[in-house]
Amino acid sequence: MKMRQQFFISACLVIAAGCYKDSDFDPLALEPDEVIVELRASPDVLSANGSAISNITAVLPDGGQENLDMTFTTSAGLFVENGTKVLTVKTKAVQYPEGILVCANATLRNSNATGRITLNASFGGYEVSKTLTSVENPAAAITVVVPSLVLSNNPASEMEVITQLSAASGTVSQGQLVGMQVLDESLVPRGTFRLIQDRSDQEGKCKFVFSIAPDTLFTGPLSFRANTQISSGTIEANRTIYITN
Repeated sequence: MKMRQQFFISACLVIAAGCYKDSDFDPLALEPDEVIVELRASPDVLSANGSAISNITAVLPDGGQENLDMTFTTSAGLFVENGTKVLTVKTKAVQYPEGILVCANATLRNSNATGRITLNASFGGYEVSKTLTSVENPAAAITVVVPSLVLSNNPASEMEVITQLSAASGTVSQGQLVGMQVLDESLVPRGTFRLIQDRSDQEGKCKFVFSIAPDTLFTGPLSFRANTQISSGTIEANRTIYITN
């Protein structure tokens, strides 16, 4: 076998004998879809819940060689097999409904970020891409968490208030907006927020740092009222603390 043919085989560009002339055995002479026939993702629309799975398959042409290295990369999420964004696996023959295909397989676990996911499969200098879609996983409930039920009306006193969003399945998508009010029993706003992080993070949390200033003469109950909008309406939660001298 000629050296050029050997190099072609090592790059996994093996096509049934007679398909190409000797002059065609140039490792970068083919179109990418002649080297990796198809890059599949099932499903290709995923919930941004941190746990949704897509099965990835890169299919080689008829006559493709087994036991060669295929490298997958993803712009978001992680491959289940190694917990990273880059995975190299061996090609192998697999029985599918349409027949036996030589392919490489991987499993992608989605993050909880919404948007487009770019998936690549490459070997031998060739690369093909596919776009997946990560869609919002909305909140189903909201909880207000405070470190104490009592806060001094000293202007230097502060309290960190956490809102925890939870979903029907997995983690809520990042970036969900939470509104927060602090009201007394007469529904009068009190105090101020030194810090407002009102978009949910990877854990579904938002953070607010509250001070009673400038209402430093106020004493009595205060209600932290949190809300977030979903397609069916508004989800709300309350937590009451007491301001003391």
